[in-house]
Amino acid sequence: MSRFEPNLRIPGPTSLPPTVREAGARQMINHRGPEFAAMLARIQAGMRPYFGTTGEGSRRSPRSTGRAWTG
Repeated sequence: MSRFEPNLRIPGPTSLPPTVREAGARQMINHRGPEFAAMLARIQAGMRPYFGTTGEGSRRSPRSTGRAWTG
């Protein structure tokens, strides 16, 4: 094998549960849209107890510029 050949290290073939196949077939959501914002808010609220925080605090921007912003 040359260093330029694909080297996939995945198990397979494996059968996927129908729920996984259905999830993979769904339309992707816009990362700048309201649906993603609502999902992110739910995830962050659920993570606060694990990090011992109570408010939004500051976050890193997902932009390529890497600018930080506070919420």
